[in-house]
Amino acid sequence: MEWPEYDQHKARARIDPKFQGLTAIALEVRGPSMNRIFPPGIVVICAAYGELGRGPIDGERVVVQRRRGEDGEISIREYRVDKDGIAWLWPVSDHADFQSPLRLDQGDEDEETLISHKVMRAEIDQP
Repeated sequence: MEWPEYDQHKARARIDPKFQGLTAIALEVRGPSMNRIFPPGIVVICAAYGELGRGPIDGERVVVQRRRGEDGEISIREYRVDKDGIAWLWPVSDHADFQSPLRLDQGDEDEETLISHKVMRAEIDQP
């Protein structure tokens, strides 16, 4: 999830007052898995759920870390809870490869899924 130190930089970002005092991180979106909301290249500002003192709430955009053995991926998904109380991670994309949600209560036992951060805001440079 982290860039090499030589690629990292500090930047100012507006933080909603209700999130003041939290350690914010910025992530650059790469790939089309959430392109209907966050196009590639956009920067999202996130706070760790551990600091928020709670887990995700229906409708929030979340940072998901998935690992299977040595392989892993980090993505942003929309956390949704259906009428039966089942939690899902949904891509919000027009790309054909990203149309299927991940049902959280039916994970593969060889795979670890961690919802680590809440996306608080998105920042994008304009041409």
